[in-house]
Amino acid sequence: MPDRPAYAPLLLRPDAPAPPVLSLPHSGTRVPEFLACALRPGAEQRLPGCDAHLPELLPDDLPIAAVVNPYVRAAADVNRSPQPQPGGPRTNCLFPLDGTDGAPLYRRRLTPKNVELRLARIHRPYHAALEQMLSDRVRAHGYAVLLDLHSFPADAAPGIDAVLGDLCGRSAPQEWTARLEALLRAEGLRTARNALFPEEQQPPEVVGGYILRRHASERVYAVQLELSRAWYGAPGTPCFAAASAALRRVLTALLAALPEMRRQKDR
Repeated sequence: MPDRPAYAPLLLRPDAPAPPVLSLPHSGTRVPEFLACALRPGAEQRLPGCDAHLPELLPDDLPIAAVVNPYVRAAADVNRSPQPQPGGPRTNCLFPLDGTDGAPLYRRRLTPKNVELRLARIHRPYHAALEQMLSDRVRAHGYAVLLDLHSFPADAAPGIDAVLGDLCGRSAPQEWTARLEALLRAEGLRTARNALFPEEQQPPEVVGGYILRRHASERVYAVQLELSRAWYGAPGTPCFAAASAALRRVLTALLAALPEMRRQKDR
């Protein structure tokens, strides 16, 4: 097998035949060299946080493909529009400029050449891989399901274990989102829908959900699933093992339900 091209996203089980594709855009921890050499001393310790341990949470033997961004989101946030907004916010955007302490990350400002390099090496390859996987499943099944996985700190939504987002029914039929929500609740998760980061309350530069807006279509049903880090905990703990087992049951049940869900939609 040829070596994976530099900066390519990680493709897990790309030949899995099932209609769903998992997207993990914020789980990366690698700092690419073009980012490392531009940072101020000590800035690597102040980079925006990631969706920690989500790849390890996924069962290895499920017949579901996944696209994982292995790089820190400071390199380029693939869940933001590739059109940077001059004068926009300095955090939670396409190219975060400030660290978790509010201090600048970089030695000097980003140039148009820097921007293009990051889009070419991180942003575009991620979406190209995701688009290819979804297209393959649409050709095979007539439809595909995109589950965009994220995490959130417990204090972002106290008392909630999972938040489902479907752009208020624009990226997936609401009955499909409701079915996934019911499967999560059957495992004891406390859920909310379209509630964690309301789109209408954010400026355009920081609105997430770009992956849903870009890839959802009449044949691609896209749902964002945010899991509380307090719910799944840390690898090696009983909490993490239980969460992984619950997620396995949810995804297995979803796979079993998809044919009937598709038939109901076509009626």
